Amino acid sequence: MPYVERDAGGNIVGTFANPQPGRAEEWVDAVDIPLDLPAYAAQRRWEIETSGITVSVAGEPIPVSTMRGDDRDALQSTYTAIKDGLRQDGATFKFADGKPRRMSNADMLTVILAALTHVQACFNMEGDLLTNIEGGSIATDAQIDAEFATIPISY
Repeated sequence: MPYVERDAGGNIVGTFANPQPGRAEEWVDAVDIPLDLPAYAAQRRWEIETSGITVSVAGEPIPVSTMRGDDRDALQSTYTAIKDGLRQDGATFKFADGKPRRMSNADMLTVILAALTHVQACFNMEGDLLTNIEGGSIATDAQIDAEFATIPISY
């Protein structure tokens, strides 16, 4: 149950855990605060984007991390090494389950492109949702969840 700040029209424009003298002194129940749909869409995009995917290579489901930072950097540097002819075909790569696997460059490109496709699909979805929120055709968190559920997590 936060303290809220209201604009001149009485709309809630900010929430705070503690009172903000002269700014946010009214305490309300959390259920009375409207959901910030753009912020919710961004949060869901991040959750789906970084939750990882599974890529089938030669019939084996391989878990692939799509977390930002080292995991995505490793995929990007491996992609660059393959494209520049620097990665030995069949070299080992350690995946999200901690298991190192020897993988051909062609199969590794399949994995990398699936991960990049997944990440881009998440950003595309967020952009589309923001347009639809602004246009009024998306008005609930359930609609946002349903749209994000259409993004594949297995490739």
